[in-house]
Amino acid sequence: MAVNTLAVSRSLFVDQFVRSLRAENLSERTVTKYRESVALLAGFLHRAGMPNRPEAINREHIEAFVEAQLQKHKPATAATRYRALQRYFRWLREEGEIQRNPMVNMRPPRVPENPPPILSDASIQKLLKVCSGGGFQDRRDIAIIRMLLDTGLRRSELAYLTLEHMDLDQQYVMVSGKGSRGRAVPYGRKAARD
Repeated sequence: MAVNTLAVSRSLFVDQFVRSLRAENLSERTVTKYRESVALLAGFLHRAGMPNRPEAINREHIEAFVEAQLQKHKPATAATRYRALQRYFRWLREEGEIQRNPMVNMRPPRVPENPPPILSDASIQKLLKVCSGGGFQDRRDIAIIRMLLDTGLRRSELAYLTLEHMDLDQQYVMVSGKGSRGRAVPYGRKAARD
């Protein structure tokens, strides 16, 4: 039983919701995630035989969707989709498309703290040794690795860096992270040297 995405889009006001997100100048990645979350909810409700008109969706329908997401995905993914739906239903209420927000007293799924694994000194040395040549690519790769090690930048933040973002004298780099928020990030002597 396939879901007609055009019909879903019209019945759930998805296109209007997306336009409002873009008007707030949210990143395209955020807009895409919000749109996907609404589409996933619509597909879930359709397959489960639950109502999928915004005014007929209740808390228990959304809780069933979140529960299904937790069974298939990591808690962080389910929490991201929950937040997107929270924003969506708040928007529907503000626009007068629904009389009550079914998510008003709901709580997001708990996301356990899972710090990323830390590389051992031996692993770091092996990684740096792979790039120990004198050619351009080797020097570039070692500079990238040292910048990541020194700063903890996200991959996307590092990928968009240019020389204009760097203050070579003060040893910091200006990055634009999540939500297009800029911040100055210092880096160490070895990264500066490389």
